[in-house]
Amino acid sequence: MIQIRRIFMVLATTAVGLLAASSILAAESYQVSQPEPYIIDTDMDFDDWFSILYLVNNPNVDVKAITVTGTGVASCETGVDNALRLLALAGKSGIPVACGKKKPLHGDLLVEKDYRDTVDNFLGLEMPNAKDTGSDEYAVELMRRTLSESNKPVNIIALGPLSNIESLLYGYDYLKPKVKRLYIMGGAVDVPGNVKDHDNKTAEWNVYADPHAAIVVLHAGVPITLVPLDATNQVPISKRVYNDMAKQQQSSSAKFIVKAMAKEMQMDKQYFWDPLVAVIATNPEIATVQPMRLKIIVKKGPDYARTVKSAKGSPVDVVTKVDEKAFDKAFIDTVNQG
Repeated sequence: MIQIRRIFMVLATTAVGLLAASSILAAESYQVSQPEPYIIDTDMDFDDWFSILYLVNNPNVDVKAITVTGTGVASCETGVDNALRLLALAGKSGIPVACGKKKPLHGDLLVEKDYRDTVDNFLGLEMPNAKDTGSDEYAVELMRRTLSESNKPVNIIALGPLSNIESLLYGYDYLKPKVKRLYIMGGAVDVPGNVKDHDNKTAEWNVYADPHAAIVVLHAGVPITLVPLDATNQVPISKRVYNDMAKQQQSSSAKFIVKAMAKEMQMDKQYFWDPLVAVIATNPEIATVQPMRLKIIVKKGPDYARTVKSAKGSPVDVVTKVDEKAFDKAFIDTVNQG
């Protein structure tokens, strides 16, 4: 009987040891898991700055490239310089930044010069000079090469008009399987638009700036998560969020965002349009997503560039609801890591 007890004790001790070892291995495996590769495509508006700082400070994100579109708010070349200065602010280097398209597929550039100049000038805020220089590659070529060289599919975050993304997906059809998911800030499905055109109350700005590009992208057949105004309207830049940010600011990234928020709050009501896309891409649990079929209206008139539901539209995962407090926490915690 004594011998049998000893055998059971040995077996129990061994089992406990194996469980402990497996727990350690699991923890180590979790700790060394590789961050996901991302490309950021941006028109370098003020909320794009917040998104870039959030993503480059996120330990689960590996930003492989930043591409700038000149069909949105910032001018392309200055947008590249400003993206590099943001990276310098965050203490990041070695991320290639390239300029892309400067004209929409059809029509003219729509951004007001005064606003473009203000954004190009970083709202008058002081920024460090960048040690890195912009890439010599065209933005679409940089995206093509990044996708081709990646050993796993890449997430793309689209924060401006879809001009560069259209050129990528239309010109390099064979690379579509290398796109893990395309996250787009764009459209207004069941809410009014935000275009400062008195005749148009239905379109969202990013789609309005290049609606024909948006049509191509929606039809491209890559997995898409669309974050429209329906969702971004739920995350205003409020005094409450500003105060929370101001109390918790620790990193250079967070301190810059607080200063930029203070500037923006002096203007019209603003929202965390693009930061919401970045946070949802890395924390999908904060969002409620509904599959829809959508199309973009391009007939001239008051509904030009409107995003509408249609049985003949393209299948898209649309964010309809977000947890505002969870967004705030994820955003503030992450930008303070830099």
